[in-house]
Amino acid sequence: MGLSFLNKWHELPLARQFVLVAVAVLLPGMALTGWWISTNVRDAVVKNTAAATAISMDGLISPLVAEISGKGELSEGSRNRLDGLLTQVRADRRIVSMKIWKSDGTIIYSSFRQMVGKSFPLSDNFASALSGSIGADFDNEPHVEDANERASGVSLLEVYAPVRDPVSRQIIAVSEFYANGDQLSRDVAKATLESWLVVCAVTAAMLGLLSMVAVKGGRTIAGQRLQLHQQVTELKDLLGQNEVLRERLRQANEDVSSTNESVLRHVGADLHDGPAQKLSYAAMRLSSLRKLVEKGGPEAETFDGIGQILSETLADVRRMSNGLMLPELQNANLVEAVELAIRAHEDVTGSKVARILIEEFQSGSLALRTCLYRLVQEGLTNAFKHAGGKQQAVTMKAKGSLLIEISDAGPGISHTDKSDIKGLGLRGMRARVEALGGVLTVGNKDEGGTVVRAEFPLA
Repeated sequence: MGLSFLNKWHELPLARQFVLVAVAVLLPGMALTGWWISTNVRDAVVKNTAAATAISMDGLISPLVAEISGKGELSEGSRNRLDGLLTQVRADRRIVSMKIWKSDGTIIYSSFRQMVGKSFPLSDNFASALSGSIGADFDNEPHVEDANERASGVSLLEVYAPVRDPVSRQIIAVSEFYANGDQLSRDVAKATLESWLVVCAVTAAMLGLLSMVAVKGGRTIAGQRLQLHQQVTELKDLLGQNEVLRERLRQANEDVSSTNESVLRHVGADLHDGPAQKLSYAAMRLSSLRKLVEKGGPEAETFDGIGQILSETLADVRRMSNGLMLPELQNANLVEAVELAIRAHEDVTGSKVARILIEEFQSGSLALRTCLYRLVQEGLTNAFKHAGGKQQAVTMKAKGSLLIEISDAGPGISHTDKSDIKGLGLRGMRARVEALGGVLTVGNKDEGGTVVRAEFPLA
C-alpha cells in the first residue's frame, strides 16, 4: 500500500504535489493560529468589559461601604442603599446581582439576603481582586456561591473588583458583580468569527499565491525538462552522426591507405616492367657484342664494367619494386601478413624472431594487412638496429581489440627518445595506425627492453 501511494504521489505534477504539501502544512497552522487569536480576542473582550463594569460601579459602591474600614460590617441602612443602587443599575448597566466580600471570604452583602454571613473558599479571581487587580469569568463552570445567579438562565459575566477606602485608598473589601452576558456573548462570537475570517482569508491568500508560484514554477520546470529532453535527444543524434562521420573518416583513411598501396604497387610494376626489362635487354645485347669484338674490338674489360653496372642497377630496381609492391599481401590474412614480415626480416638479418600469433584473425582489409606488415617490418628493424636482435618477439592477440606487440631485450628507450619518436623511425607507423582508428605506443618493458604496441578496434 505504501509503495502504491508513493508511485501515485510521484505520478502527480510537481505543482500539485507542492499545493497538497502546502495545504497539509497551512491548514493545521491556520487552525492553531485561529484558535490562538480567537482565544486571545475572547479574553481581551471579557477583560475590557469587566474593567469597564468595575470602573463604573466602583464610584457608586465605595461611598456606601466605607464604614467597613471602621466597623468591619455593613449597617442595615448601607444594605438598603446598596439594594436601591442595584435597582437603578440593573436596567442601564445590565447588572443581575451583586455581592460584597470581606477579605476572609465572608459575604457581608448580597442581592440574595440568605447568602449574607456565609463563607466560601477563595477563588483565583477573588485573590486577584484582593491584590488590587480586576478578575473576571465568563460562562465558566458554576460554583456554590453563584447558584442563585445562574438560575436566571442568562449568560453571566462574573467580575471581581477591589473596594477601596475613599480616603486611605486601601482595599477594604471585594465587590462581585454578575452582569448580563448575552450582549457580551454576541460580541465575543462576532470578534471570534471576524478573527477566524481574517485568518482564513490570509491563509487562502497565501495558499493562492503559493499555488500560483507552484503552477508557474511547475510549468517552467516542465518546459525546462522538455527542453532538456530535446537537447539530450539532439545530443544523442549528434553523437550518432559524429560516430557515423568518424566511421566514414576511418573508412576514408583506410581507402586512402589502400589507394596509396595501389599507387605504390603500380609504381613497382612500372619499374619492373619498364626500366628493369630494358636494362635486362641491354645486358643481353652487351653479352652478345662482347663475343663479336673479342678479336680486335674494344677491350673486354670495358664491356665487363658496363655489364656489372647494368646488373647492379637491375638488382636495385628489382629490390625497389619488391619493396613497393608487396604482391604477396593480396591474398594473405592478418596472421600471414605478420608472418611474411617476420620471415623477410629473418631472411635479411639472419636473426630469429619469437612469435605468438592467434590464428582466429583470418580476415582484415588490405590496408590493415599492409599496416601490420609495415609495423612489424619497422619494429623488427629497430629492434635489430638498437638491440642487436636480442630476444626479438612478435605477439598478436585479442583483448577486446586487435593487439600486436613487437618487443626486444635491448637497453630500452631513453627519456630523450621517448619525447622524439621520429628518432626511432616510427612517426610514419603512428600515422598509419591512427589512420585505421588504432593507437600506437612505444615504451620500455618492466624486465628491460623496448616494446612497440599497436591496438586496433575489432569492428
